[in-house]
Amino acid sequence: MKFFSRTPFFRMLWATMLGLGLSGCFEMSVVLGVRKDGSGVVHSRNYLDASLAKMMGDTSEDPIPTPTAEEADEMAAMLGEGVTVESVRKSENKAGWPGYEVVFAFSDINTLKLAPDAFAGKTKANKALKGSVPNEDSASGMVFQPEDKFVTFQMKDGALQVWVPEPNNSLGEVGQIVPGLGNGGESGEDEPTPFAKMASGDPEGQIALQMMSTMTKGARIGFFIQPIDAVAESNAKHRNGNLITILMADLTRLVEKPENFALMDEISKEPDEAKQMDAFGRIDGIDIDLQRPITVKFE
Repeated sequence: MKFFSRTPFFRMLWATMLGLGLSGCFEMSVVLGVRKDGSGVVHSRNYLDASLAKMMGDTSEDPIPTPTAEEADEMAAMLGEGVTVESVRKSENKAGWPGYEVVFAFSDINTLKLAPDAFAGKTKANKALKGSVPNEDSASGMVFQPEDKFVTFQMKDGALQVWVPEPNNSLGEVGQIVPGLGNGGESGEDEPTPFAKMASGDPEGQIALQMMSTMTKGARIGFFIQPIDAVAESNAKHRNGNLITILMADLTRLVEKPENFALMDEISKEPDEAKQMDAFGRIDGIDIDLQRPITVKFE
């Protein structure tokens, strides 16, 4: 059977998380601030544990270079028509990891489109995704997602709808980027998937887990919506005041518990989407909301 064949958006998220994490300890967050009139900002933060990057053989002086003005403009173009760059600056996270922040502005959220790896820029972490995310622009080195892999938005009469892609197309298999388990993501009826190997006492799986535990320590990815104007109601599964979590992945917590991979294996074999959602909800280290649509109604 195809590994995760029924849920390509899950595969894309997982590939993004592993691709960034396995390139070194990486922290990435995207906060979408939106007003009732449909305008707003996208605040992207990206950080890398430089010490671990050097241990992994990255000898560059700046393992996570701040995007140039041209690169930031290209990222803005990826986000949709009329999106502009408001600011770009070097920064550090609370752990002291170097990185950068980019703030984009938009006037109409209906034209906005987001992909899990849209903000990595020309970093080593971004390069790790090239095997799982197609359509690289050779001139800039940026990676462009197919149109049907974007998160899109609809705003009408003060009501926002957030749409994640439907599970209807194929993407590169996650197993191809799991170290030590390169079976291409394919499994026969009696052959365990890479996730099953990591969940069991399989020697290959244990080696892969040890490698991933080292390389993903401290790695986190988050995608949030933070309405700027007051919210009347929302169906969001993960909401804390005005902060709505679409995805929060703590790879350290995820990798340290083999039972998480047993759940991933369960999802890969489960044809029922509701049961897939239930299993995802039981994974320690991932908070995710893939309702179609997620709704936010402003006052």
